Amino acid sequence: MSLDFKIIPSIDLRNGQCVRLVQGDFELTTRYDQDPLEIALQYQSEGAEFLHLVDLDGALTESPSQRSFIQNMVSKTNMRVQVGGGIRTVDQAKFYFDAGVDRIVLGSLAVQDPFAASQIIELFGPDRITLAFDFRQINGEIRPTAFAWKTDVALSPTELFGLYKDWEDLEFLCTDILQDGRLKGIRRDFYQELLQASGHNRIVVSGGAASREDITLARSMGLRGIILGKALLEKRISLQEALC
Repeated sequence: MSLDFKIIPSIDLRNGQCVRLVQGDFELTTRYDQDPLEIALQYQSEGAEFLHLVDLDGALTESPSQRSFIQNMVSKTNMRVQVGGGIRTVDQAKFYFDAGVDRIVLGSLAVQDPFAASQIIELFGPDRITLAFDFRQINGEIRPTAFAWKTDVALSPTELFGLYKDWEDLEFLCTDILQDGRLKGIRRDFYQELLQASGHNRIVVSGGAASREDITLARSMGLRGIILGKALLEKRISLQEALC
């Protein structure tokens, strides 16, 4: 496995519990009994370098809602943690960086208010920011969404990526909403279109990864990395296998 290709286990948090959604639908929530910190430490013991934490409550309310809980998790792990969910201001970003987070993830803000997102990027540096673009196919065309995937945005992928073309160290976490939470594998055509739209390979795959073959495909396409969430929790693939 290339050292440049990231395997990133993910934990979605709601009310301090580990959960998974299907296609971003909060009505289709699976809750896991294991403590989120225990899950994180298990991933760490299995060799994870990175961890992706999502504050789903924050994504719903458009403001971080589990900051203290996440701060505690970060303080007890040695992984490079990136956090997303409702981050919309400089102060919110600063809180997470002060807590030891390696990267913050800007989602709806980056889609709906590029000026505000750009200010945060300028202040903290593009190498500490990941932009989360969540895409849905509408009449065969890929379009971004915002606000926990409830709002469709009238921009093409090329237009959206173009808003941030000046920062070469930015990473982009791109979710295929159709595949999210379904364990049906990743779609080559979907990510090939995003590669063409972006003009670079700084794209991390999110949504549908369920096997070693998905990891191999993402790597062979030259993508930056892959998120593993439900596949690990449901034991479709082990982290040790993924990291090999």
